[in-house]
Amino acid sequence: MFLKLRREKKRHFLLSVFYKLDKLFPLVKQKKLKLYLDLAWIFDRLAHEKSSSVIENHAVLMESFGFLKSKLRKEFNVLDLGCHTGLITSMIADNTKTAVGIDHNTVHILKAQQTFRQENIQFIHGEAFEYLQQNKTTFDVLILSHLLEHLDEPAPFLENFKKYFRFIYI
Repeated sequence: MFLKLRREKKRHFLLSVFYKLDKLFPLVKQKKLKLYLDLAWIFDRLAHEKSSSVIENHAVLMESFGFLKSKLRKEFNVLDLGCHTGLITSMIADNTKTAVGIDHNTVHILKAQQTFRQENIQFIHGEAFEYLQQNKTTFDVLILSHLLEHLDEPAPFLENFKKYFRFIYI
């Protein structure tokens, strides 16, 4: 005897495709699990990045800023390395003496310069280490927001920067 139940929700096309692909993969269960966990992390990361560009006042961003704000002082000079389009740089500028955002992407820096115009804020296109070596400003805080995970060797990177700052926010 065969019992057919009515399906309550529509099939998700991609899920159906992945179920079929799962049957075709000749991997052992442990390797499949590792692959799927890696994919879960990748898609979670992509979803987070997309959500923070779509959702204004994103909860993770606001929580990070709240923590930073509690540690910043009005007399601090802050460098936001990998500032992207300057949102975090702008947010901290209201709580510091100066805020400098630096990024290697020209388009991001141009957008930051057009969007945020506080008097104590500056956006630089370039490499941070070169900027620090050429600049006479002493900085109190280095902000590395979503940057270290892109580096193969973060320890030497941090070692190069720590002599320029009293505090590093990761």
